[in-house]
Amino acid sequence: MNEVFVFTGTLDCFTRKQAQQLVFALGSRVQQSVTKETTYLVVGKQPVMLFECFVFSYLKRTDRVT
Repeated sequence: MNEVFVFTGTLDCFTRKQAQQLVFALGSRVQQSVTKETTYLVVGKQPVMLFECFVFSYLKRTDRVT
């Protein structure tokens, strides 16, 4: 599996470390920030304004990458 995960925000069901261990156990990788290699962005709870700015910025960057 060549999936690359990035976690952001607070997760409801797992700690960040538990979620990362699960990803590793399933044969995928975890990164600390979004890059063109990122295939999954797992978004937990966080302030709405921060999230909206992040998503807008991320979508603009992915348009240039693809």
